[in-house]
Amino acid sequence: MSKENLERLNEKLLQHFKETGVENAYYYEPLFEHYWQLGEKIGLCNLESYDKSMTGIHKVTANLILDYWYNSQTIQKSLKMFQAITWKLENESDYITEDIIKSFDNTAWEKAIEDMGSGLYFNLRLTTGNQVQEDKKGIEDFYKDPFYAEYFREFVNAAELDMLIITGETGVKTINKIYPELNLVWGDEMEAKVYDNVLFCPAPHPSRESYKKMADDLNYFFDLYFERTKK
Repeated sequence: MSKENLERLNEKLLQHFKETGVENAYYYEPLFEHYWQLGEKIGLCNLESYDKSMTGIHKVTANLILDYWYNSQTIQKSLKMFQAITWKLENESDYITEDIIKSFDNTAWEKAIEDMGSGLYFNLRLTTGNQVQEDKKGIEDFYKDPFYAEYFREFVNAAELDMLIITGETGVKTINKIYPELNLVWGDEMEAKVYDNVLFCPAPHPSRESYKKMADDLNYFFDLYFERTKK
């Protein structure tokens, strides 16, 4: 039922866009149907998209990523993270290494997108940004409308996420506003926390994260996740 719940939730989102005059935005669902059959559902939440070339309201699809976003460093690093997540779920007893993530560098984009489809990719801010740099004010202004915080919480539930990786200092601070119960701490040693059966995992923004740091973070997240789920 959660697939249908997510679709209905996004219908409410599209209606809200219409009622509030939002003309340019993206919304998210799993890239592939097989997401709903996954044993573990992992989400990656970045900050926002900066696409000046597209106007209107668009659902993010695999083709959209391949055709418009594939040359973004954020997307490329996010793909590496999803590839590492897929590898880890197939090799639970082994640790991800920097060399394993480097080995994904020559993967064809179409195959990499399939691995991204083994999780759920989305952004905190749904309206499009108008600058390449992080738009902290734009993200803050977006969540001044209380609809979006409630939408985010319902989105996480409808997507049946078991783990949610939130990237960037602004992302972590925004999540704390959406989920004041969490109180995630941003710093050198960030602690993942469980709330409502979801493991919330703060991490550096992908564009600024080395492969070694990415491997270390994912190993930490999955140690916690498997400790909880394998008891």
